[in-house]
Amino acid sequence: MAPPVLVGHEEVITILHIFVPLITWVTPAVLRIYIATYTTDKATFTT
Repeated sequence: MAPPVLVGHEEVITILHIFVPLITWVTPAVLRIYIATYTTDKATFTT
């Protein structure tokens, strides 16, 4: 019973180590792209 729990725990840690930096890097980039497209769309609409 113990080995599956350990493997699962290690998998969770590995997933966290992969996804936490990914999210911290991707989220600001996505927000910047969204803000940039939103502002440019607004600018094109006003002009």
